[in-house]
Amino acid sequence: MPSTITLVKRLVKGSALTATEMDTNLQNLSDGITGDYTKFLVAHDANGAVKTASGTVNGSALSDATVGYDKLSTLFYAEDSNADVNQITVSLTGLTAAPAIGSVIYIKVNGTNTDSVTMNVTTGSVTTQGPIKKNGTTANLVSGDLQNNQIIAVAYAGSNTFHLLSNLSVSDPGIVKIATVESDSSSHASASDRSQITSYSLASNSYSRIIMKATVRMIAGYNVDLTAQFYKGTVGVAPSYEIPQMQVPPSNTYGGGAATATTNIKYAPWQTLVAEFDGGNTQTETIYLYKEGTSNDYKAELDFLEVYGVI
Repeated sequence: MPSTITLVKRLVKGSALTATEMDTNLQNLSDGITGDYTKFLVAHDANGAVKTASGTVNGSALSDATVGYDKLSTLFYAEDSNADVNQITVSLTGLTAAPAIGSVIYIKVNGTNTDSVTMNVTTGSVTTQGPIKKNGTTANLVSGDLQNNQIIAVAYAGSNTFHLLSNLSVSDPGIVKIATVESDSSSHASASDRSQITSYSLASNSYSRIIMKATVRMIAGYNVDLTAQFYKGTVGVAPSYEIPQMQVPPSNTYGGGAATATTNIKYAPWQTLVAEFDGGNTQTETIYLYKEGTSNDYKAELDFLEVYGVI
C-alpha cells in the first residue's frame, strides 16, 4: 500500500484528464481504501466489533509499538464498599475469573486503616482474598498507611497476595502518621512525685524511628516545680521539659492560698513537646509529669498527641 495517495488534479494540470490518468487515480484510491480496511480487520470483525477469538488482539502478546487489548483490560478502577477500614472490598466488571497476576486495580479507599489490610476482589462468582503488602516485601500495612478517600493502586501478585504500588498516604513519603490521640480530659494528682499525662501503645512495626508530638498544658500550686518527659517503656527519653511555674490570674498572686492548679489551669499556655524513639519493637510510649515541692496541687491537660513513623 502506498504511504500517500497520489492523484492527478484537473485544476492543477490545467486541462482535462486523460483516460489513463483517470484510471490511475481510481487505482490509487482503491489501494488506499483497501489498505485501511485491511488494518481495521487486524483488530476488528467485519461488523466493527473488537476481535475476541483466541490468538487475535484480545489474548495477543505485546509487540513493538502496540498495546494488546488484553493488556489494557488488566487495568481496573473500583470504589471500596466495605465499612471495615481494615478490609477493602471491590467488584470488577468484565471478568469472570480471578484477576491475572500483574492486574492493577485503582481503588478509592473507604476509610483510614488502623491495622493490616485485607483485599476482597469479586470477579463474577469468584472472590480473591488476601493481604496487601508494601515496599515490595512481605511487610503488612500499618495504621495510617491508607487514608479515607485516597485513591491507591494495588497489583495482584498471585497466591492470594496484593502489592501496594502507590505511595503511602503522607505528603513526605518517608514519614507516616500512625495515630492522633485527642482528649479534653485532665488529670489531677495529689502527693505523688510522678503522674502520667497520656500514653500510646505502639504495635510491632517496621519503622526505623518513631516520633511523638504532644500539645499539653500544665499548672502547679504553691512552691511546686514541674517537668515533663517522654518514656519508652520504663526508660526516660531525652529531652525533658521544664514547665513554667504558676500560671494563675493576677488576683491569685504567687504564694497566695487561692492560687490552685485545679481551678486555674485554663490560664496556662499550651506547649508542644517532641520526642524520638527507636522503631521496630512493641512498646508503650508515655508522657510523664514530674513535680518537686511541698504542695500536692498540680494538673495537666492533653489537647492531642500525634505519633509518626519514619520509614
